[in-house]
Amino acid sequence: QQFGEIEECKVVMDRTTGNSKGYGFVKFVNRNDAENAMAQVQGFQADGKQLKVQKAALGKMPSGPVSLYLAGFNPATFGMNELRQLLAPYGNVASVKVHPSQPGKKGVAFIGMESWAEASAAAEALNGIVYGADTLVVRIAEASLKQAQGLDPSAGRGGRGNG
Repeated sequence: QQFGEIEECKVVMDRTTGNSKGYGFVKFVNRNDAENAMAQVQGFQADGKQLKVQKAALGKMPSGPVSLYLAGFNPATFGMNELRQLLAPYGNVASVKVHPSQPGKKGVAFIGMESWAEASAAAEALNGIVYGADTLVVRIAEASLKQAQGLDPSAGRGGRGNG
């Protein structure tokens, strides 16, 4: 804690090898500590590689659960337990909702992860991987992205008129 109090830290691991993928996420309690750490660590040499430090894509990590959209799996052979096992290396899986699919259609699920760092790490590592015969699509769910940007996740949804 050389740079300040850390609220959350996550190293992204390769699920096949178990080795670090060479990046991670750190969330500081104090924004000034984060800025200081970024300035001091930028360009630092570690294991013969120069570190590149930057803010997360949205510039902030919302607190609370974050939903992942996961699609492209075979629902006949890949259920809730398999989804939990797939995502467990990236953090705490708070919830799994598998949407019913029609025979022959690929599965769709929404996975609740405990934090933005965990969800981001899972999406980065798993999007586009081939699992069995299926190529998975994994990304932060639209509602979570809108929440992170300070937008109402229900905005833009129409209702039924009275006329």
